[in-house]
Amino acid sequence: MTSDIFNILPSFIENIDFRYIKVDDKYIASLIIKEYPKNSYFLSIMEAIPKDFMYDISIFLKKQDIMKVLKELTYYISSSSAEINTINKNQVDIDVLNKTLDDAKNLRREIQINNEEVYNVSVFITLYSNSIDEILQIIKNFQTKLFSKQIVSVISNFRHLDVYLLNIPVNDNKNKLLSDNYRCMTTSCVANFFPFYTQNIFDENGIVLGYTKNDNRLFNIDIFSKKYFNANMCIFGSSGSGKSFFAKMMIFKEYMNSKIQYIFDPEGEYTTFVKKIKGEIFSLDEKDETYINIMQINEKDIEIYGKDTITKKVEEIINFITKIEKIEDEINIEDIRNSIYLSYSEHKITKDISTLYKNSSNNSIYLTKVIKDTKDFPILFELLKYIKDESLKNRLYMLFNSRLKCFSNYTNIDLNSNLIVFDTSKKDNIVVKYILEKILLYLRYYNTNNTIIYIDEIWRYINDKNETNIADIIFLLFKTIRKNNASIVTITQDINDFLAYDNGNYGKSILNNCCFKLFFKVDYLSSEILKKLGIINGIDIKELLRLDKGEAIISFKNNVTTLNIRASEYETNLIEGDEY
Repeated sequence: MTSDIFNILPSFIENIDFRYIKVDDKYIASLIIKEYPKNSYFLSIMEAIPKDFMYDISIFLKKQDIMKVLKELTYYISSSSAEINTINKNQVDIDVLNKTLDDAKNLRREIQINNEEVYNVSVFITLYSNSIDEILQIIKNFQTKLFSKQIVSVISNFRHLDVYLLNIPVNDNKNKLLSDNYRCMTTSCVANFFPFYTQNIFDENGIVLGYTKNDNRLFNIDIFSKKYFNANMCIFGSSGSGKSFFAKMMIFKEYMNSKIQYIFDPEGEYTTFVKKIKGEIFSLDEKDETYINIMQINEKDIEIYGKDTITKKVEEIINFITKIEKIEDEINIEDIRNSIYLSYSEHKITKDISTLYKNSSNNSIYLTKVIKDTKDFPILFELLKYIKDESLKNRLYMLFNSRLKCFSNYTNIDLNSNLIVFDTSKKDNIVVKYILEKILLYLRYYNTNNTIIYIDEIWRYINDKNETNIADIIFLLFKTIRKNNASIVTITQDINDFLAYDNGNYGKSILNNCCFKLFFKVDYLSSEILKKLGIINGIDIKELLRLDKGEAIISFKNNVTTLNIRASEYETNLIEGDEY
């Protein structure tokens, strides 16, 4: 055993030149990392540097006492605040002190709110060559390349032997270089360059989105996996960048994976594709003959409201009609309420929920309760014969024949389908908001199976100042959908409009509630907006601008990976082909 150890030890070490050391036949010089990039992944930067030479990276981590760190931070914050207020300094000194004070406050918040641990981190890079001139040239070039990537380093002149000893596996934790050259980092920061990582993502029960660009590894992900803090996704990209192809591919794969999916489509982008895979289409355009009877009651309503189902349904219809028609007169509202009850009564439906179920007859015996068929419920037009006020009757008749025509006839789409597209190309945000509120209601109270809601061109909904603010319900979905084992996916090409609402705070809030962010190629102006708002942290802006069609950068859970979006020939024909 002893002889084996001696076989791997160097036979000769020369340490007479401050610029390098010589170990056997190799000349060795080292770098000490002093400053790290704030928004990039250290290991991904190292991978991008050409490998035409040999080098080693040594990373040392030492976990700190959290309580001690918090006490020191608190003391520093209080003393620094007092120093700013009491000591006369020039503006430069004040700015520097303010910056360090903000850093200290941010670190304390990360520890207290996000439960981050704190580590002392030291990084050393050792380079090897066969000649003196080459090692001196290599270390200068390497230092320059690191600096171009925002990594500041110093050459360990006079200390090359110390760094070399740190690189060999002897566990020399008392080396003074460690205590003199460390940075304090939180867990999430350490994760950005920790060496034991892989770009190969393969989640159980996931779907294949493509292959990693750099190493061509399969990218198979399950957005509903418990290891991700939510299943929400934002997709950005210019027209023609491939984002619509990706969205359709994802829809198809999740459809085959038995997920429930609702798509809000303002440009008619998905209707043809969804018809091909036998999904359901519901159009808000009064010219199209797709209907959902707003007066029909289903099992979900009964499960949510119980014995108050009829009363709740009546109030829901009244609120919707009066809001969309701007009816505020109490007499008219009561007229509508009585008409709804009378319409239900004509179909033998009362406040007793047992009247919502079919009765057994000689020809059919139901072992369990069966809800009545769609044509056993009244439709909105039946209200008109009970409305007393002629002026109100005329207003409602016009409403039911125009904006609410899609809700004023017997349901002719399968609401239990796992895939429904809401064609909102005829823009009517009040109607869209009503549908979203119903979906949210069902998600809250009904046992769902991994539901995904897609909102294409989200900026069209959130920037409409003339209608009831649909932005509120979309944001509520983002905040609460995680609890319901569901996901919301937003897609947009007009980044400026998306981030213009509420001075950009709305867009940033949505992005903060998205675990997954997918960036296809965007124009320079859009990239600058994203950069200014801090949305593309960890992403090289130049790489974002250089993406080809069908390439995307995906950011999630401290990972940033460039993907080649790939679909099978069958999937591609479904998405792009004309044949059904």
